[in-house]
Amino acid sequence: YGGVITVIEIVNRLVKAGLKAAVAAYGKVDAELSKTIPLEFSPLFFSSAEELILQLPQASFIMATHWHSVYPALATCARQQTKLGYFIQGYEQEFYEDP
Repeated sequence: YGGVITVIEIVNRLVKAGLKAAVAAYGKVDAELSKTIPLEFSPLFFSSAEELILQLPQASFIMATHWHSVYPALATCARQQTKLGYFIQGYEQEFYEDP
């Protein structure tokens, strides 16, 4: 959970600095994780990428944090006419075995 903790810490600091920020996730989410890490925000959970694209509240900036989330984030940005960022935390291909 190193990457998840890093993102949560960054969002916590943004909130403490007075910005409105949150984390949105879709699909299977480890509910226990949010109980073990202090949160300065209310996370948003969606059952699917499609639900996130259609129901994410209006944002001024959306940050994808994993290659799986880039396309839903891009589609959400297109729908909301907002900006997209991609927070790359490492060489993601190293997390997967070659087929």
